[in-house]
Amino acid sequence: MKIKTAICILLVNIFCFLSLCSCSSSGKSYPLTIGDVDISAEVYNYYLAEVKNDSVKHVDVEDQEQRAAEECREFVACNELIYKYGITLSPEEKVAASEKIRGMWQYYSDFYRFHNISKQTLTDMIEYEMLVDNLTCSAVLTGMSRDDALKRANDYFNKNYVCVSLIYSPFTDKKGAVLKESEQKKLTDKFTDMRNIVRRGSTMAFAASKYPDIAEYDETKTNIISAADSGYPKGMFENVMKMENGAAQVFKFNDGIYLIRKLDITDPEQNYFERYKKECMLALFSTNTFDAINTLAQSYKIVYN
Repeated sequence: MKIKTAICILLVNIFCFLSLCSCSSSGKSYPLTIGDVDISAEVYNYYLAEVKNDSVKHVDVEDQEQRAAEECREFVACNELIYKYGITLSPEEKVAASEKIRGMWQYYSDFYRFHNISKQTLTDMIEYEMLVDNLTCSAVLTGMSRDDALKRANDYFNKNYVCVSLIYSPFTDKKGAVLKESEQKKLTDKFTDMRNIVRRGSTMAFAASKYPDIAEYDETKTNIISAADSGYPKGMFENVMKMENGAAQVFKFNDGIYLIRKLDITDPEQNYFERYKKECMLALFSTNTFDAINTLAQSYKIVYN
């Protein structure tokens, strides 16, 4: 069986391209043919809705339709690669996809219905996007073995992530009012004392117990902070990265004050990398995937039916 024919069957079987009466701007069930693959109106509408949603970049209607067609072409190319390399979803990933789709449909079903996109097509597209991630994480497009790719990802993790335990208190009271300078100083003094307690060999939990009015600490929780993490104050990652493992330090930022104890990100017993392996592989190798998709997509002709 030729790959293109197989891909056509795969697309029909996996993504259930449905024939709708008036799904696209042309009103046709299959508004596009790309290579040997007919693209259903719902799949075309899915990408057209995405492009319209990004109207800052794509304002002109003709530009929107052209970009949606190009997205469909990349969709076909990627599915050929997915088929070629035997990429699948695990049972756990299918469950995760189902849960994600349930939430999306609950909150955004009116949006999808407005664009004539069924829940089944949304399901197919979300699972497809997960398959794209799995294609990247398989490392088949990197030009290196998976073991070498994982080693590179592990090195990336060690250089771009830090692990800490922390105690935090905001520079605001319970009503949200900013603390006076004198109150901030008292808070800083307490955090400094907790830091000194930790430095003398006590645990973070013991230090926090000295000031239960300001310090809440969960000794079962560790925090992984990445260089690109926007959930923490700017500069925190860089400051923590300079610390030695086991060291404790107090940091003050605009939002509040932190007592940080740096943990060993490479601790084999904790195996922190395993939790972030996929994230690191995607950060490193997504460009390889997109380049391969784009190269293959350029070989397909878009025909408007």
